[in-house]
Amino acid sequence: MAKTREAAKVLLLGASGYIGRHALATMDRSRMIGTYCNTPFDGGVYFDPTKMRVSDIIPSDAKIEHAVILFAQLGLDACKADLPASNEINVRSAVRAIDELMELGIKPVYTSSQAVFDGDKGGYTEDDVPVPCLVYGSQKYEVERYLSRNCDDYAILRLATVIGTELNDGTIVSSWINQAQRGEAIKGAYDQIFSPVHVDDVVKAIEATIQLDLRGLYQVAGPDTKSRLEMLQTFVETLGSDAKVVGCSIFDFNPLDNRPRDLSMSSKKFKEATGISFKTFRQCCEELAQKATSTR
Repeated sequence: MAKTREAAKVLLLGASGYIGRHALATMDRSRMIGTYCNTPFDGGVYFDPTKMRVSDIIPSDAKIEHAVILFAQLGLDACKADLPASNEINVRSAVRAIDELMELGIKPVYTSSQAVFDGDKGGYTEDDVPVPCLVYGSQKYEVERYLSRNCDDYAILRLATVIGTELNDGTIVSSWINQAQRGEAIKGAYDQIFSPVHVDDVVKAIEATIQLDLRGLYQVAGPDTKSRLEMLQTFVETLGSDAKVVGCSIFDFNPLDNRPRDLSMSSKKFKEATGISFKTFRQCCEELAQKATSTR
């Protein structure tokens, strides 16, 4: 009897983060090899990308065709506050991992960010040339350019602001739930605009990229273009809350680094390649409102 060909595994570098945890929960876990650095999880493999080689953690008999690079220093202000440390993880470690993956014949799938743009015009497509004004965005764009110049077979998923619909998940919308329940006035910036995308849709995008073996750059963003204030107003309306909404400037929060005004992006290219449509922001709010109501 012929031996059944074992399905290729997927390496998730940085699976203990927000997106990685959702990927492990929804994708075929038997095919996943997920790593962590500071936050262990059941079945996870320890990997410090600043000190270790990818080959150190791959089982000798594992067939791996794709590796998703999720690890990063994410805080915009934290990246500027400690430039050497953020460069080490966001640039040097990412580039080193990419080089090692290429040596091993594993295709890198790199998660980049809307922060590569300066926010002057919004509605960005893959044809727009990034001009970062954030340290974090500059770091992400440096890795994007490294991939395009040095790797023949790769995929980049440039992500919009990622939100979730689990209570207390640490994303923008769930924090508003807590404020509304405490009866606090909630501030929303009128001068920062996004195309928020649900974390489940980001996982779908990763899975489709692997299954369809997509190549090149794709943007992953929700179908809506909204300011933080408009997002907050939609949220309060959907929740049926009487929480007080206060408009403000994003600079009222005294950020250390810049804050681009309009980082809205188009996912048209990705939708045409995959047929996948993403949730609207109102649908996300409805999901969260239903969960909040059921826990009362």
